[in-house]
Amino acid sequence: MAKKSYEKLNLTLINNLKKKIEDLKKSEENLKKQKLFIESVIENIPDMIFVKDAKHFRFEEMNKAGEVLLGLKKQDILGKDLLDKFSKSQADFFLSKDKEVIKSGKLLDISEEFIDTPKGVRILHTKKIPIFDEKHNPLYLLGISEDITERKRAEEKIKESESRYKTLFDLSSDAIMTLAAPDWRFTSGNLAALKMFNAKDEQDFISKGPGEVSPKYQPSGQLSSVKAKKMIMKAMKTGSNFFEWTHKRIKGEDFPATVLLSRIELNGKKLLQATVRDVSKLKKAEQKLLLQKEKTRIEIERYKKQIKMLKRKRKCK
Repeated sequence: MAKKSYEKLNLTLINNLKKKIEDLKKSEENLKKQKLFIESVIENIPDMIFVKDAKHFRFEEMNKAGEVLLGLKKQDILGKDLLDKFSKSQADFFLSKDKEVIKSGKLLDISEEFIDTPKGVRILHTKKIPIFDEKHNPLYLLGISEDITERKRAEEKIKESESRYKTLFDLSSDAIMTLAAPDWRFTSGNLAALKMFNAKDEQDFISKGPGEVSPKYQPSGQLSSVKAKKMIMKAMKTGSNFFEWTHKRIKGEDFPATVLLSRIELNGKKLLQATVRDVSKLKKAEQKLLLQKEKTRIEIERYKKQIKMLKRKRKCK
C-alpha cells in the first residue's frame, strides 16, 4: 500500500515537473518573441538609436538608421567610441554631453548638434538618458538622434523668404497691410500705411479694421462695412480684387483710394494683402481737367454763337 502511494506521489511530482518545464519553455518562447519584436522595432525606427557603456562611452548597440547616418557597419561601431571619426570640436562636444548625462542622472535634450557624415555635416536633435542597475549605478547611456538637417534648411529658406518680403513690405512707397480671418482686422501695416492713415504706430493700426478707416457709407450709398465684406470675399474666392474705395484717416478726413486685395499664404495661414494708393491728387487733377474741358466747351460754344451772330449781321446788310 505504501509502495503504491509512493509511486503515485512520484508520478504527480514528475507530471508537475513536466508541466513546469513546458511552462518555462513557453515563457522562453514568449520572451524570445517579445525580444525579437522589440529588436525589430528599434532596428527599423528611422531615427538613430544607440547604447553606450556608462564608463568608457563605447557603443554597445546601434540600429540601422545609425549605420546609415554614420556610413559604418555595426561590426565597425560596437566596442568603439568612434571619437576619431569626428573633428576634435565635435568629439569633445559628444564626450562632454555623455559625461553630463551620467553625472546628472537625468535626461538631456540637445536641440541641435552637428556631426560629420559621408553625406556632409548633418544637424541632429538628440536626447540622451542614463540607464541604471538595481543599486542605481549607471550602466548604460541610451541615445536617440533625429536628423533635422532638411527641416532646418527648409526653416532657413522660409526665414530668408520672410526677410525679403518684410524688406519689400517696409520699403514700399505704397501702403501695404495684411488682414486675417475670421474678423478680417489688420494684422500688420508698413510705414507707408501708418503715415497714410495717421496711425501712431503699428499697434494702433492693427487695433482697427477696414470699417474703422472708412466713412460709414461709400459714394454708392452702400454701408462701408457691408461692401468691405463683399470685396474681401471676392478676393478670397478669385485670388485678387481691384477696386476704388473711399477711406478715412484716423481722426481725419475722407480720401479716395484704389485698393488691390491679394490672397496670400504665410506660415500656413491664408491671409489678404491689401495695397492701397491715395489717389486724392489724381482725383483733383481729373476734376481740374474736367473743369478745364467744361470751360473750353463753354468758350467754344460762345465763339460759335458769336460767329453765327456775325453771319446773320452780314446777311442783313
